[in-house]
Amino acid sequence: MCHHIGFGTPRNAQQVEYYLNICSKTKDDLRAALELIEDEKVFQPGKFLELWTGGSICPVEYPQHYRDHGQQDLAREEFARTIADFKITLGAQHFLVQNLKEIFADMLQDEGRFKEAAKLLSQACIERQRVSEAHPATLVVKSRLASVLEKQGKLTEAEHLASSVMATWKELLGWKHPQAILSLADLSSIFGKLRRWQEVEMLDRQVLESYTKMYGDEHPNTIMAKGNLASAMGALALENPRKLSEVEQMQIEVLNMSKRFIGPEHPNTLHSMSQLAGTQGEQQRWAEAEKLVRELVDISERTLGHEHPDNVTNLGDLATNLSHQQRWKEAEELLIPLQEISRRAYGTDHQEHMKLISNLAEVYRSQDKLVEAETLATEVLERRTDLLGPKHPDTIASMLSLATIYWFEGRLDDATEWFWDAVSVSVEVHGGKHPQTLRISHNLAVCLHGRGLRDDAVVLMKEVVTQRDDMGLDSTMSTQFLRRWSDEIE
Repeated sequence: MCHHIGFGTPRNAQQVEYYLNICSKTKDDLRAALELIEDEKVFQPGKFLELWTGGSICPVEYPQHYRDHGQQDLAREEFARTIADFKITLGAQHFLVQNLKEIFADMLQDEGRFKEAAKLLSQACIERQRVSEAHPATLVVKSRLASVLEKQGKLTEAEHLASSVMATWKELLGWKHPQAILSLADLSSIFGKLRRWQEVEMLDRQVLESYTKMYGDEHPNTIMAKGNLASAMGALALENPRKLSEVEQMQIEVLNMSKRFIGPEHPNTLHSMSQLAGTQGEQQRWAEAEKLVRELVDISERTLGHEHPDNVTNLGDLATNLSHQQRWKEAEELLIPLQEISRRAYGTDHQEHMKLISNLAEVYRSQDKLVEAETLATEVLERRTDLLGPKHPDTIASMLSLATIYWFEGRLDDATEWFWDAVSVSVEVHGGKHPQTLRISHNLAVCLHGRGLRDDAVVLMKEVVTQRDDMGLDSTMSTQFLRRWSDEIE
C-alpha cells in the first residue's frame, strides 16, 4: 500500500501476505483500497488518513519489525533506505530526517556500532545547530553524541561536549530540572573513565540527592544514581581498603533494589553485578567474584549476543578473575579469541580493547611466554601514552607491566629504569601511599636487590611495609622478602 501511495517502499509480496493476515484482510481488500488511489506514486495525505482510520491499512515500522525478529542486518538496511527516501522527499535538513538519524544511531549504539552511531549523531548535531545552539533537541543530540564518544574512548571530546551541554541546561532550566541532573550524571560517567574519582563522587552525590527528592528511594533513576555513587566510593576506597566493606554493603543493597524494581536482566542491574564483583575482587575474594561474573556473562551472552561490546567486557573481566586465581590456561583460552572480537567491537584504540590486550600480556608473562608478553605490553604502552598521556593511571599500569616483563627476562637495567619512571609518575599522580605506588615500589625494591643494591632495596621495602600496614593493606609478601634478605645477611 505504501508503495502505491508514494512513500517509496519497495514491493514485497511476502511482507504483504504477512500484514494482510495479521490485520485480517484479504488481497481483494487490498485491491479495493488501491482502487481508491487516483494517482500512483503521488503521496496523498488525506487519502492515506481516510484509509488508515477506516481500517483498510495500518502503518508498519519496518526497521522495528526487523529488530523485534532479531534481523539486525535487515533493520539497518531499512533504516538507511528510509532515511534516504525522506531526504529526497523532504530535504536533508527536515526535522523528520534528523529524528530518523537519531533513532538509527540509538539502534547502532545498542549493537555496539559506535563509529557508525557517532557519524550519524554528528550529522544530526550540525543540522540541529542550524536551528538553534540552545534548543532542547540540539542539547539532547549533543548528549547522545557525548555518550557515544565516551564509549569510543574519545574522552577529551566527550568531556568538552558534555560540559557544554551541562552548562547550557543549567542556564536554561536551573539545576533542579531533570535534564540538568541527567547532564551531571553524563559528565560524571566521563570523569570516571578519566579516573577523576573525587569529582565523580561530588557529582554523583548531587545527582543522588536530586533524584531522591524528585522520585523517592525506589525509582530506577535513584537506584542507578546510588549505584554510581557506590562505584565512585569503591574507587576511592582503594586508597583506604577499610572502607571496602561499607562500599560492598551499599552495592549489595543497590543490586537487590535493582533486581526488584528494574528487573534482574536490565542493563543497570548487570552494571551493579559487575561493580559488586569488582569490589569482591579488591578484597581478594576471587571465588565469590567469579560466581557473580559467570552469572553476568550468562545473561549478557543470552540477551546481547557473544560479540556485543558489553559481553566482550564481561568475558574479559572473567579472564582477569581467572588470572588472579592463577588459572592461566583458562584465562588465555578466553582472551585469545576475544582479541579479534574486541577489535571489531571497540576498535584498536579503545580503552576496553587495550585493557583486554594488557590482560593477555600478563597471562603470557605468568606462563613464561615472555616474547609474546613483551610485544603486547609494548603495543599497549605506546597506544596509552599517545591517547591518554604519560600520567594517566592506565599508562602507569602499562609501564609497570613492561618493567615486570623486562625483569622476568633478566634485563634488570631496563626494568629498573622503567620501575623508577613508573613510581615517579605514580607518586606525582596518586601520592606515595596509593596501592599502585606501593605495588610499583615493591617491585622496584626486588629489582634493586637483584642488581646487588641490597641496602637501597631494604630501605625501600621497609617503607613499603610501613605504608601498607598504615593503610590496612596486605603486606605479607613484602614482609617475606625482607625476612629472606635478612636471612641472607646472617
